[in-house]
Amino acid sequence: MTARASCRIVAIGCVLALAGSARAGQLPRWSVADRPLAEVGRNDGVVLGDVQGAAVTADGGVLLVDQQSAQILRLSPAGRGVEPPPRQLPPQWTLADPPVFEVGKDGNVLFEYVGDAAVMADGSVLVADRGPRQVLRLSPDGEVVDVLGGLGRGPGEFRWLQHVFALADTIVAYDSGLRRVTVWHPGAEDPEVQSLPQMDGVPTTLKAVASSKDWLLESNSYPSPDAEPGLMERERELLFFDAVTQETASLGVRHVGYDYLLQIEGGNLANSLWFLGGAQTAAAGGKLLFAPMDEAVLEVWPPGGRSPERRVALPVARAPYGREAIRALRAKESSAASGEDAVLVRKQFDGVLDELPALAPSILRMVRMGRDVWVQPFSPDLDGQPDWLVVDPGTGTVRATVTVGQDWTLLGGSDEVAVLLGQTEELEEQFVQARGIVRARE
Repeated sequence: MTARASCRIVAIGCVLALAGSARAGQLPRWSVADRPLAEVGRNDGVVLGDVQGAAVTADGGVLLVDQQSAQILRLSPAGRGVEPPPRQLPPQWTLADPPVFEVGKDGNVLFEYVGDAAVMADGSVLVADRGPRQVLRLSPDGEVVDVLGGLGRGPGEFRWLQHVFALADTIVAYDSGLRRVTVWHPGAEDPEVQSLPQMDGVPTTLKAVASSKDWLLESNSYPSPDAEPGLMERERELLFFDAVTQETASLGVRHVGYDYLLQIEGGNLANSLWFLGGAQTAAAGGKLLFAPMDEAVLEVWPPGGRSPERRVALPVARAPYGREAIRALRAKESSAASGEDAVLVRKQFDGVLDELPALAPSILRMVRMGRDVWVQPFSPDLDGQPDWLVVDPGTGTVRATVTVGQDWTLLGGSDEVAVLLGQTEELEEQFVQARGIVRARE
């Protein structure tokens, strides 16, 4: 069972010695009252993670420093949270309707498993379809202009097409199966293929691309055979990689997610717990971006830098995980399995609920949208779709909020267009929409 912190506010009583009754040099005796003026964090819905300090303001209020949530909570003497001073909310942007184009409903293009999209400088839209391992290049009005890739191991082919990136007029695609990057330069007859480096024999994964040579990698690691079964923090080393010089620079080892280690016959099985969220990476405006698990901030890194050039505070709060949502997911996953697999699913979820961390991460996803990055807050109920935040890494400002809608998955976009993935109700077929971004006055 996870321990929860609470805070008590008590009075200090001072017993004054009567004249002539105290011994010479005797100090008055102070005491802490047994009955608190207020108590916070026990039964009031206030979640305190790791309180490291407190101070009393001139008006009698109390400031608590919660290191785990990276927040300062201001309390009145009665122990009730005091709202921060009102501030101007960012403007609300919307997505235009009807869409600029829609592809996949008319039967001319059949998508199998769309996983990513990006927009080029000329407005062309790149769609990564992981089923046939192909990148479709669509014109700004939705016509298929080119089809790149296919299943295979040769140049320009993929074993598992994971991501596609657009860098002006250059196309970059990542194959997580072969652990290599394919780059189509404008005017070149053949694509450039580059394998990702290994660090001390450990393979790496491509996480973000700031330019044709500035990449963000993550080292892989595997649980020790002697590791105890249970909930584990997944830690990975983040690395800058210069694709020209082949040099790497470490950003340090970071907590990027959770795994659950199950003991099975013949060894241990580590399962990634997607529903507990994870650290997020992206690139925009020539910068590499990282949103950690334990803070509501966005770190903005210059390529090759030794430290972030800024940390953007995000207007979202970390909240407890939704236990009921996890129990519902347990029922769904176990009913879809059978036999020993169903037993393992229930065992894993039961273990997760027993060891559930106090607070969820603040961010669920980050998507590059031209010079901005759109940030989706984490929803503890797993089904919610809160408004996205539009963040400009160059200035460190939250420019706007925007509603995408629960029926849509944001794949990528530009300053002008958002590329969305939808699914038909009847046949559950995937289709892609490009919709204009309507900006309110900032």
